[in-house]
Amino acid sequence: MSPRMFEKDDDLNGHMDFVASASSLRARMYSIEVADRLKTKRIAGKIIPAIATATAAVAGLVSLELVKVVGGYGFESFNNCFFNLAIPVMVLTEAAPVKRTQIREDISFSIWDRWTVWGHQHFSLSDFINAVLVHYGIEPTMVLTVVLQVHYGIEPTMVLTVLNYGMEPTMVLTELYYR
Repeated sequence: MSPRMFEKDDDLNGHMDFVASASSLRARMYSIEVADRLKTKRIAGKIIPAIATATAAVAGLVSLELVKVVGGYGFESFNNCFFNLAIPVMVLTEAAPVKRTQIREDISFSIWDRWTVWGHQHFSLSDFINAVLVHYGIEPTMVLTVVLQVHYGIEPTMVLTVLNYGMEPTMVLTELYYR
């Protein structure tokens, strides 16, 4: 078995037939307008140069920032870059320090922090709240999982809403992910 290079202009290799079929399936699945084979071929011809151009731009910008890291430049010399080569737009912004939220004198957090609470096989929501209280000295007022609110200790109506979904405070936390 050996890899074959994608060739959109060779009608005998079946490459464009596959791409056209896959794009039609995706279009129908997501209620997008289906493109015919010729339009798909035109789009495919633009993708490879666009990927190569975007990759080269990202590699160049990363290299510039890496030179600053190796050179020992200060934080204020670093930049974020947002670019869209289709328009074409390129915007450089100064990097900002990470915002930290102070909970109390000895505890703060940022969006990059991760707090780990170790439990056991039958670790309940009450166990979790108590573990955070013991380990960090703070009582959680809200516990969320993915998009589902599990506990909100300030407003009783919210807790009742959670309980209506069958999530008792003694429910094992791992059960929440499989409902």
